[in-house]
Amino acid sequence: MSGLLIPAADPRFSYSDYQVLLRNGQRIGFTRTIPNDRKYNLDSPGARMRFRCNAETIVVELLFKERIHPQRSQNCIGTWFIDGRSSKNWNFERSKRDGCGNEHVAVRLPADGEMHTYELILPYGDIVELHSVTVNPETLFETPPPRPPVRCVFYGDSITQGFCASRIDRTFPFLVGELLEYEVINMGIAGIGLNPGTAKILGGIQMDRMVVEIGANDWKDGMHPEEFRKNTEKFLHDFHSFQPETPVWWITPPWISPKWKVKTMRYELDLYRDILREEVEKRKDPNLHVIDGLELIDHDIRFYDQVPVHPVDAGYEQMAERLAIHLSSD
Repeated sequence: MSGLLIPAADPRFSYSDYQVLLRNGQRIGFTRTIPNDRKYNLDSPGARMRFRCNAETIVVELLFKERIHPQRSQNCIGTWFIDGRSSKNWNFERSKRDGCGNEHVAVRLPADGEMHTYELILPYGDIVELHSVTVNPETLFETPPPRPPVRCVFYGDSITQGFCASRIDRTFPFLVGELLEYEVINMGIAGIGLNPGTAKILGGIQMDRMVVEIGANDWKDGMHPEEFRKNTEKFLHDFHSFQPETPVWWITPPWISPKWKVKTMRYELDLYRDILREEVEKRKDPNLHVIDGLELIDHDIRFYDQVPVHPVDAGYEQMAERLAIHLSSD
């Protein structure tokens, strides 16, 4: 496409809903600082490139970077919003979902020569770098409206990261952000358990509130309940030492079909739910709230993927709507 090529680092573009922004010359990427041996911390679910212009043609050049640990559950589908609205057909992805190599992708956004606000939203299961935007030379830019003033961090495992939503804007953190007008920082990392060492990382993020959904992997991996209790107690103590006034909502593990079994399981999941509730409630901290995850999604395999741990779109929608009620009422 001939026209005006503007690098992603140009000040006409703004970025939001991320933990760490990386500048590679004139290119923009993102990362998250919770260590992960599968490198899911290199994804940045829901990070947004934002701009407002009256272009007649718009093409955004991306680089889907080499995958370090490809697997079926990863989802490379991003989307875009125009003036705060989206569509089921407004999406982009790499050509081969199981591909491992670097791949350039050109995203052609709908444009009509009128002034609109554009938001390109990165997927929850792939590593994407923004390179440039090409528009017709006569294009005028304005500052896009700011993101909402409330910044909410969502910390958890694969359910928080988004597996197995059909794309990023079907995940529960994203949906809650839309319902309650939050800027969302998705710190969900697939496969993790409750590591108290992450309290320091999270404590260093500027936020107005935090939602925690975690514990299912500790149960699946057979962690002794008393060790889980110690980890929970230390996490709560350490995060409070960094951000004593930040409201935190803890979600106990949602429903998982009792038919799903793995060899490493040693204890009942309800034990871990009880421990989370007990450790939160015993602190008697008005900024700490516990939410029963069993109430957030109906106990029906229709709302779950083939492995009945990860919700599908309908399950995430239920979870977001019910969670939003808790967050707005507590």
